[in-house]
Parts: sequence; structure tokens; C-alpha cells
Amino acid sequence: MTTLKIAYFVKSLPSKLTTFINHEVDYLRTQGHEVYLLPVWDADKTEFSGIVTAYPEYTYTRFSIISPGLTWALTRFSMMSPVRMGRIFSDYRRLLGIKFVLKSLEAALFLKKVGIDRIHAHTLSPAASRARVCSLLLGIPYTLTAHGSDLLLFPPADARQLITDAAFLITPTEYNKSRVMSLVGGETDNIRVIPSPVDTDFFRPEPKKERRTDTAGLIAVGRLHPVKGYGRMIEAAQLLRHRKVDFTLTIVGAGELDTDLRRKVVELGLDERISFTGVLLGKDLRNRFAASDIFVMTSESEGLPVSMIEAMAMGLTVVVPAITGIPEVIRNGENGLLFSPLDPEDLALKLESVILDASLRQRLGRKARETALLRFSRDAVYNETFHLICGTGR
Repeated sequence: MTTLKIAYFVKSLPSKLTTFINHEVDYLRTQGHEVYLLPVWDADKTEFSGIVTAYPEYTYTRFSIISPGLTWALTRFSMMSPVRMGRIFSDYRRLLGIKFVLKSLEAALFLKKVGIDRIHAHTLSPAASRARVCSLLLGIPYTLTAHGSDLLLFPPADARQLITDAAFLITPTEYNKSRVMSLVGGETDNIRVIPSPVDTDFFRPEPKKERRTDTAGLIAVGRLHPVKGYGRMIEAAQLLRHRKVDFTLTIVGAGELDTDLRRKVVELGLDERISFTGVLLGKDLRNRFAASDIFVMTSESEGLPVSMIEAMAMGLTVVVPAITGIPEVIRNGENGLLFSPLDPEDLALKLESVILDASLRQRLGRKARETALLRFSRDAVYNETFHLICGTGR
């Protein structure tokens, strides 16, 4: 197998909250390829996830407009590709300004110096814009993974150009694909739907401790951010308490709403039912899943949430909103339950049904695990992604 040098553009260095990027880079490296991580913004290395390859093992670089390499980059590319340089500078406003363009030129010179073979960008974001600039200057096609809020809520001004110029665009759901097509104004043949993977050996069911059959432990995982809808989750919990349904809810995550949500829980007298753990990773997250029965999510917008797939792999019952690409995975009443988005009453009803019926929970959990094994194993997903990045996919 040919060893490749792959430039991997990201918004910031992978952190403890983006393990799916860490694992994808790890896979490429285990295949013998050199991966250069090129962040648009810096990340504090102390946040780097402890469950993946250690931080120093990654090859990465940052760029600065005060670098002596900038003058050489301007001179070199102006001589080599004057038409392309003119095209890039004429579009500088959509490319986040002159400073962004200049740093992108330096990035391109760095890629030429190390002999990069492939260019990939993660998210429809400034990372993709920089990858496109480097692709134009070097004549190396780029691929792009698009998901999350950068695609669904806040696409960049140059989204159409980023999509149409990419050799391939990878996105995890058919819903996301339809969103991509709406951004380009119709059908395009460079989109490939590849789901986000999970480690189904690491996240696997564990024996449950004996407990009453009419109670259940609920778990929610995600940023404490308005788009995640935790307020509605707490409203649903209050409805369950009023109906004298026995449960506990653990909220795993951190974010800007931390103080407000904790205050709301106390004000409603739910502090004996609802607890907050902050961010959990690796074995700590797996252990928390293992101690739970039901995974719940109340997001207003999602791509294909990795935490949901991890919970499914653990054999948990999932109760999630019927939004975006989630119904492509969850078949209501077969391998999980779907509730009407933005409706805490419907959420409470769905939760009550699985809290009070242990046999239903077990059946849905088994089917959830089967779905995770069939569709989201890491080897199959990463292999397909790798072939697209390396130009051998279809």
C-alpha cells in the first residue's frame, strides 16, 4: 500500500469534545499515512482527549502572517499561478478577509514543501475554505466532511463553491445530503453518505444491577447549549414527577447554560432526581452509560449524534426527537422511540412508557445494539472514508 501525506484541515486541533475527528485521524495513521493537522484556530493541548493517540504523536502546524514564509509564499504563487492568485484575492471578502487569505497562502507553501498528496477538510467552515485555497494553488483535489451546525444552521458564505469544487463531500445522513443539495441549488454527484462510526467493542452492553422494574436511570449527553433543548428535558422530568413516575436523570456535558440549568433544577425541586457530571470521556462515559437504562435527547438540530449511537451500542433504549437524520436510524417502536420535537408532553409520555415497561426497554435496547453493529462499526466506516480521501472511492 502506498504511504500518503495527507493535509487535514480543521477549525481547531481536535479536543476532548471532538473524539470522532481524533479517531478518524488515528485510523489514517494506523494505515501508515502521515497526517498533518492544520487548524484555523488554536486549541489548548491540555484539552486533548486522553482516550486517543497522545497529543505529541500528531504532526500539526499553525500559521501566522508575521512569518517570514509569507513573503516567499506571495512571490512564489504569484509567479506560478497568477490567474489563480487573482481569483483568490478577488474573492477575499467571502474568504474571511485578507489576513485569512495570506495565512492560507503560507499553508499552501508549507504543503508544497512537505510534498502533500491529499487534502481533506472537516466541517463546512473556514477549514474547508482554506483547504479550497490550497487546492487551487497546488492543483491537488480536496475532499470535505460536512455535518453539524456548520451545515445545518450556519453555512458559510462560500458554501456553494466549497461543495461544488470538492472532489467528494462526505456527510452522515440523507437529510444532510438534502441540505447540501439545497445549498448548491440542485443535484450534485460528488456527495457520499457515510455515517459517523463508534467503537462497538468499547461501547458494549454490560450486566445491569438488579433494580425495581418500574424505575429507570435516564442519561443525556451533550453541550449545555440552547440548541440542545435541555429546558424541555427538565420540563418533561417535572411532568414525570407529577405523574409519580420514578426515575433519575444524569446530564453529561458542559457549556454556557450550566448555571442556568442547575438553578432551574433546584427551583423546580428536581435536584434529587437530576444530576450534572460535567464532561465525561472514555471509560468514565462508558461506565455512566452502563449504569443507565434510557438515553434521552431534546436537540432542535443534529446531524447524526455520536452520543446516541454510542448509547445504542451499549444496548440502551433511546428516546430522541424526530428531526433531521435521526429517523433514518431510529424506527419508532422498533429500535427506539421518537417524540415530537419541541414537545415536552410527548417526550414525557414516551419516557413514561419505557420507564414503566422493563421488557419494552430490553427489547428496544437489543434492537438498538443490533443497529449499531450493522451500520456503525468503525472499520467499515473509516475504510470507506479513507478510500474517498485517497481518491480510490466511487
